[in-house]
Amino acid sequence: MLVVKNIYFKYNRFLRYSFFVIFIAIASSNALAQKSFITGKKFSSKTITQKKKPLNYINYIGVTANLSTALYNGDFCDGLECFVPKFSFGLGGEYRYNESLLFRTELNYLRLSSSDAGKRFEKSRGLSFFSNTIDFNVNVVYDIIEFNKMYRRRVFISPYVTVGLGFVTVNPKTKYEGKTYKLRPLQTEGVDYSPISLTIPYGLGFRFNLNPHNMIAFEGNLRHTFTDYLDDVSYRYDAAKVNLPDDDISKILSDRRSEASGNSALSTNVGKRGGEKVKDKYFLASVKFTHTFWVTKQRYNINSNNSKFRLIRSIQKK
Repeated sequence: MLVVKNIYFKYNRFLRYSFFVIFIAIASSNALAQKSFITGKKFSSKTITQKKKPLNYINYIGVTANLSTALYNGDFCDGLECFVPKFSFGLGGEYRYNESLLFRTELNYLRLSSSDAGKRFEKSRGLSFFSNTIDFNVNVVYDIIEFNKMYRRRVFISPYVTVGLGFVTVNPKTKYEGKTYKLRPLQTEGVDYSPISLTIPYGLGFRFNLNPHNMIAFEGNLRHTFTDYLDDVSYRYDAAKVNLPDDDISKILSDRRSEASGNSALSTNVGKRGGEKVKDKYFLASVKFTHTFWVTKQRYNINSNNSKFRLIRSIQKK
């Protein structure tokens, strides 16, 4: 009996500490196995250290539609007088890569036109054109303020810049005696130019959040082309057309100075027809509507580094 008492007193402190450590271990493992009534997921150490998921999922792919005003700038321009707005429209798609970058592609139907009528610049030239063109481009959009996949954490107004690469169809036309003629096949300056031109689009816009799925943006975008024949006018009259019959439609539409001024002698003077050899361009002022197929609906991001703190705060509020 005395031996048992000596053993008990000798190892009493050791046994108490052992039972305390075992109790804490069991309680901790039970707490980690509990599920959150908000997220439905178990707590674990991975929850705290896991990084945020990237945004390149199906829920960050969207479709776009736009209504635009197209403004031509080329060899018919005389200051602001050349800006004749024409309504245009287009469709496209967006793919968000991360919080700052998204990729966008668009297909637009544009109407461009201008003429010498009523203008100081080359008024006696008497030329005019209009064009229904197709504009296609691929752009990289950079959000100046980072995009947040949580709708409640997004800023209401988000500015962005965009730059890309595309092409535009070149098919200028004009009217003569009530008929419409395509100018490119007539080679009014003796040049067989391409029906397609590369473009470099770049611009600035502001995006507004309407709801978790829909956004609207106002954007200005300038397109620099690689052609000087978007309007069928580049530099000089074609001297060879002077020898064509007077009723040849190619000769008539290449030099309409006699028609504009009433002086037939002007048609024999072949000289400068357009401005210097500067490439044509056009500007689009657009209202864009974007629909995202699905957005993150969680109130708190359980994958962020301080997710446990956010979860506790949400429980306390409820």
